[in-house]
Amino acid sequence: GVYRQGSFVDLCRGPHLASTDEIKAFKLVSIAGAYWRGDEHNPMLQRVYGVAFATEDALAEYLKNLEEAARRDHRKLGRELDLFSIHEEAGPGLVHWHPKGSTIRRVIEDFWKDEHFKRGYDLIYTPHIGKLELWKTSGHWDFYRESMYDPIDVEGQEYVIKPMNCVGHILIYKTSQRSYRELPLRYAELGTVYRYERSGVLHGLSRVRGFTQDDAHIFCRFDQLEDEVAGVLDLALFMVDTFGFSNYSIYLS
Repeated sequence: GVYRQGSFVDLCRGPHLASTDEIKAFKLVSIAGAYWRGDEHNPMLQRVYGVAFATEDALAEYLKNLEEAARRDHRKLGRELDLFSIHEEAGPGLVHWHPKGSTIRRVIEDFWKDEHFKRGYDLIYTPHIGKLELWKTSGHWDFYRESMYDPIDVEGQEYVIKPMNCVGHILIYKTSQRSYRELPLRYAELGTVYRYERSGVLHGLSRVRGFTQDDAHIFCRFDQLEDEVAGVLDLALFMVDTFGFSNYSIYLS
């Protein structure tokens, strides 16, 4: 519907308050800039963030939690603990891991590898770039192009930086004729991938342009499918529980 607040008219779902008197406790918490539609080529807008609660106690509790979250902000900790950095001269969204941060990564990656080995996965490595035709054949170029970087010309051939690891895993599987007795085959990789993200949406380590994806692909028979899906879910839940996550949602795509 159309709502009017003083001289301000807005088209939104609403509802709006009839009067600001209905707001019992509120606070403006921050001001930030944002590009229109997340595109750095568009004008910069100013965002004013505020919160409102039914009681002063509820507001105080929220502000306390907000202060604690700021204290634990990974960007702040990364700088203070000398774990990682992002440099404008290298490019936004590209993370440089310092020695301490690299040590943490190594411990996590070793744990990840050990758990996958226990569950019958084979570790593989695939290239960071591949011919454009390969990505056209896989369908990525048609359906994922907006998140991929422009092709690079190499001796008259067009190559693109990989946004995901699927294609390489399938190529390895296709290198020989497989017997049904070999299945399931479980391939796992800590693969570095690169995806185009608008600079306006980049955020610390949570939204970047280059990152390491803990990835796996399973090739199995139809009669093995149920057990393999159950095994994947068991591994995923084990991982998130091990790292202390308790409030999460999982979606199958």
